[in-house]
Amino acid sequence: MKTRYAQRLTALALTLAAATGTLAVSASPASAATRDCTSEWAHPNKSDATATVIASGVNYRTGPDHNTCTVKGSWALSTSLYLWCWDYGSYVSTSQVGSNIWWYGRRSGTQEQGWIASVYLKVNNGSQYRCR
Repeated sequence: MKTRYAQRLTALALTLAAATGTLAVSASPASAATRDCTSEWAHPNKSDATATVIASGVNYRTGPDHNTCTVKGSWALSTSLYLWCWDYGSYVSTSQVGSNIWWYGRRSGTQEQGWIASVYLKVNNGSQYRCR
């Protein structure tokens, strides 16, 4: 019932906007959705911290921005990481916590490297230095 009412209200608003000339439509190109942020973010191996991924299928990216930086892959729950350095990026939240701190790290036993939002990590130990 509420859905039908909302649809009718939306249709009425669009009709009025079109009739009065106040309707404007804008779309961004699909290519603007993600970009390779690798060259924009330095990530030297400054820290000796380790961490564990605390969620399932967490994406790691080319930069610390979940809106625009390309996904390189995903890490499973309990994946062990070596953390190189952290920096500020886009704000990410879960049902329990939110933060704009991102870590650059490498998956233990592999060469998989990338940026991961701190809300998906349990930092275990070691030094923690900012990338810049």
